[in-house]
Amino acid sequence: MPSIDKLDYIRYRFRFRSRSDQVEVEEPVECNFTVFLEKDTHDLVQPVREEEPIPEWAKLNFAKCGSCPLADKDYKYCPTARSLVDVVEFFADLPSYEEVEVIVETPKRIISAQTTVQLGLRSLMGLLMPISGCPILMKLKPMTFTHLPFSSIEETTYRAVSMYLLNQYFSHRFGGEASFDLEGLRQIYKELHDVNLDFLQRLRSASRTDANLNSLVSLDVFTIAIPRSIDNQLEKLMPLFMPDTAVDDDSESCR
Repeated sequence: MPSIDKLDYIRYRFRFRSRSDQVEVEEPVECNFTVFLEKDTHDLVQPVREEEPIPEWAKLNFAKCGSCPLADKDYKYCPTARSLVDVVEFFADLPSYEEVEVIVETPKRIISAQTTVQLGLRSLMGLLMPISGCPILMKLKPMTFTHLPFSSIEETTYRAVSMYLLNQYFSHRFGGEASFDLEGLRQIYKELHDVNLDFLQRLRSASRTDANLNSLVSLDVFTIAIPRSIDNQLEKLMPLFMPDTAVDDDSESCR
């Protein structure tokens, strides 16, 4: 692992209420997942896993995604599965509806929420999957620069469109093609949806309850909803940038 001064980190702390014979006790049970990233590229930096071998379900050729461009001879493990092993194994026996306090720490801020396992895990998966090294999911990696835990559809749409248009700016700046009609962003989310559906097959083999599965399904709701709602969401955002173009909610353009 590179020296700590060359890394950023995002730490997820899950604090569960402890119970003894169905009676709540004062001290919570806490589990921490610290994600280390290269400062310049936001690539995931993974420590060596020494306690246990990496499980069979994380191998590349196990329920391999239909759109995966990686060759079995070059990769032993699916990058996304490898990045999620510790997380998936911890939540394998937990129900998705259990209440939990999730505290997300970065060098610059702390964000916390009283939520469910499903929503806290959804946010952690949404961070890890794009930085795992998967050639398809990494198209959303720039969004980790402004990682926003527990974000809404509206907030995620704002960040996704901003990321996509900034990508087009850099492409144009360095002599490439640029497109501003957002069709490319819709295509990215279609590809992400296909990967999510295939990846669920892996998680079924690794999970005994529904926390992992429902968290990914909940995350996939965003990949379905955002392409369909981009136009309406942008109509709602337009007055922030162009106040004179505020649109009545009952107008045809918002339906």
